[in-house]
Amino acid sequence: MLTTEIKKPGDIAVARREATALAAHLGFRRSDQAQLAAAVAARALDLLQDGGRASLSLRVIEGGATSTEPGIEVQASGRNPRPNTIANLASDES
Repeated sequence: MLTTEIKKPGDIAVARREATALAAHLGFRRSDQAQLAAAVAARALDLLQDGGRASLSLRVIEGGATSTEPGIEVQASGRNPRPNTIANLASDES
């Protein structure tokens, strides 16, 4: 699991880069990498605007019912986070 503390605006870019790098490492298509990065950045911004200390965690998950390819689960934690799972993308989805 890869976790990024979200305390200042620059942390949003860090979380986005980490998500993109992990997705690329897993073989996600560039469009899926961009979609995941955008979701992570949006969630990180929400956490930052909610105030307090927060973090985003990225976890590699095994393929599910519709895919045998790995995916990435994104979880948010901290002060008053919104629903914690925002993305579960498999590298073979459109």
